[in-house]
Amino acid sequence: MNKTELIDALSKNKVKRKDIKIIVEDLFRIIKDELAEGNNVKLVGFGSFNVVETEAQRRMNIQNNKYLYFKPSRRIKFRPSEDFMEKVSGKKEDRKISKKEWEKYKK
Repeated sequence: MNKTELIDALSKNKVKRKDIKIIVEDLFRIIKDELAEGNNVKLVGFGSFNVVETEAQRRMNIQNNKYLYFKPSRRIKFRPSEDFMEKVSGKKEDRKISKKEWEKYKK
């Protein structure tokens, strides 16, 4: 689902599509602005967006054995809520299987 499809789905509730579009765009803008300022965003029942600071890094290019250097940066991590995870994957207890069953999936 993309942003247009989300707006269409929300506009089925007797609210004008134009108004829904403004709300959705404002929601995304607010989330982006908060994350850009370094604040975490938690949406109860959905999940949380967390800003994570990374350290300066040195990595090797294995094709030419030369090092590449990267400055510190910020990354965004999303952690879905337990309700979200249960909706997508089922209850945690229902996903657990025995070692014998696991070996069937492993192949």
